[in-house]
Amino acid sequence: MRRIRMIGALLIGVFALGVLAAPALAVKEKLVFGKFVATTTNEVKGKGTSGEMTLGPYKFSECEKELKSDGSATAGESETFVQEVKFNKCETTRSAGSLEEPILASFTLPMEFHSNGALKIGPTTFKAGNSACEVVMPAQWIPPAAETKGEY
Repeated sequence: MRRIRMIGALLIGVFALGVLAAPALAVKEKLVFGKFVATTTNEVKGKGTSGEMTLGPYKFSECEKELKSDGSATAGESETFVQEVKFNKCETTRSAGSLEEPILASFTLPMEFHSNGALKIGPTTFKAGNSACEVVMPAQWIPPAAETKGEY
């Protein structure tokens, strides 16, 4: 009788181990990490705020209006995601010798996000207020390592 109980307990243990191990040994679908995934093709809009930023001779501290972004997503997986971020009424100063005058600037900055963490910004051209100075910003790359260091 004792042998039957031991064999029964052993069989139950082997059965339980087999049931628990089956999902772990099953072939799993390969997961995709880092890609942008959209279920439908559609417009993508966003809202947000900005911190300090320097573009050309202008140093921006804040924007009176919230940032708005427009872009589009294509159904399926993609390595990139493009947005055009609109900066409206962002305060900066214009220097003339020892005098500084506060002015407002509005401009659009294209941003192309990549699944590896890299970011392509620009190109864009804008003037702050009625300034004679025009900022021309060519396309620039921010490498993936900057994302982990917080150096955007």
